[in-house]
Amino acid sequence: MADDLGACLIGCGRAGLVHARDCNGRVREARLVVLCDPFEGGLAAARKELGVANTYTDYREAIVDAAVDATSVETVTAARPRRGRSRMRAHRRPGALEPRDVVA
Repeated sequence: MADDLGACLIGCGRAGLVHARDCNGRVREARLVVLCDPFEGGLAAARKELGVANTYTDYREAIVDAAVDATSVETVTAARPRRGRSRMRAHRRPGALEPRDVVA
């Protein structure tokens, strides 16, 4: 578990939670360690449902959390390019999870 890939979800709305529910516990050698959403109500609900302790309302703080190795950005389209560039600069092991990484 210590070498697991630490995943961060930015955007805990409908689409973000669909991805988190589908992948949480089913991706080999990865675990959801950080949640981020600017809306505290949605963030609190996601934290409770997914059991993730580290939460942020500012994505710039979330992506530099020491536990984060990869990030999934599930936000409105206008916010994606800026956040995507920031997360690539922040990660020690940038990359995406492939469908073959999901355990059925």
